[in-house]
Amino acid sequence: MTRQPVRRTAGERGNARHVSDREAGTRGLAQGFTVVELALVLVIAALIAVSGLRWLHLMNTSGQSVAAQSQASAAREAVIAFARANRRLPCPDLIGNGLEGTCASGTRQGWLPIVALEMADRSDPAMLETRPRYAVFRSSAVDLVRPDQTGTAGPDQAFVRALKIAAAQPFGGEQPHIAPTPAGCAAAQANAAFALRVPVQPEGRDLPTERPCFPLSAPMSSETAAGLLAVFSDRT
Repeated sequence: MTRQPVRRTAGERGNARHVSDREAGTRGLAQGFTVVELALVLVIAALIAVSGLRWLHLMNTSGQSVAAQSQASAAREAVIAFARANRRLPCPDLIGNGLEGTCASGTRQGWLPIVALEMADRSDPAMLETRPRYAVFRSSAVDLVRPDQTGTAGPDQAFVRALKIAAAQPFGGEQPHIAPTPAGCAAAQANAAFALRVPVQPEGRDLPTERPCFPLSAPMSSETAAGLLAVFSDRT
């Protein structure tokens, strides 16, 4: 038996075209949502990438700060070891060669003489840019770099006497001092026998000319004259 073709009325053909148009529109909307979703994914990925870079930067900076603080602590111990051996504090390095300067009267800040303290070799190329800033107590009343030996039994007693005099001195802004933050330097009230700061990033090679204030917010280390007295008083 031969099947007869199905004939649709004009209304049925119109309904079929309407359904086909709806399906095409739905497919278009689906494609449109896919593009929007892709754009959102790209935006989210970009935000994650930026956040990741910021996190890596913060981690890197934090790691550098920890390393610098460790170096500052080691430098403090090196200064104290130098004082034990020489019965005085080291003179600042004034030309960046890692050695003590001329120790001219009143010269109290420069760089830490890290070669003289056996902390670095002069051939180290990074030495010039990462060496610590350093300041030491020197005044007309007492000089911890050149203790006056007049009336003493020798260098040991002269250094201990100099530390006692330094510990009793009133605060002086021209002497090394500590503050919680850079903004607090103006309100500092106590001097240190010496203080040093290790830069987190390489710094210039110009001598420091600013006030010898060492904020605790930066990688630094210091010791008071009273603190050094506890180490050296048994030498009298």
